[in-house]
Order: sequence, then C-alpha cells, then structure tokens
Amino acid sequence: MSDPYDFKETKARIKAIEEETLEKLSNGKVTGTLDGDTRKMIEDVNLVIRVQRKLAEEFGEEPTDAEIAERSSLSVERVSEIRTTSKPLIILE
Repeated sequence: MSDPYDFKETKARIKAIEEETLEKLSNGKVTGTLDGDTRKMIEDVNLVIRVQRKLAEEFGEEPTDAEIAERSSLSVERVSEIRTTSKPLIILE
C-alpha cells in the first residue's frame, strides 16, 4: 500500500488527473457546453504541452518559448502566457 502522504506520488496523481481532464475537455468527451474561448484555451494548453514534451525528447532539455511557438504556430507571447500560468505550484512547509 502506498503512503497517502507521499508528496511525489500525490503530485503525480494530480498531474495525471489534470491531463486526462484537459484531454477529455479538448476532445469534447465531457458532457456539457464550453464557450469558444474556454475550448480554445484548453486546445492551446494541450498543444503547448504536447509540443513541449516532443521538443524536450528531441533536444534532451526543456525547449524555449520561441522553439515551442515556432513548432506550434502560436505566438511567443501566447506560449509564454500558457507556460507561466500552468506552472505547478510549489508548496513550502
């Protein structure tokens, strides 16, 4: 049985749930109505995540906002905004 207070495991579970939820929302697999702006935001976040992972695999390091923007056809400003607002929170105890 896993330790319920294991921070790394809990963080990994939360990340997996977030990614699954965003994927379902962007693919329209969740019932309910999303306005166009919300749907576009989710699609952009998912795009940045996919491109970031692919480039990180190719380069062996984290890509820059400009590299992600070039590959995703989003602006550098939009990529920067998405990456800044979707960074995980750091909890200090």
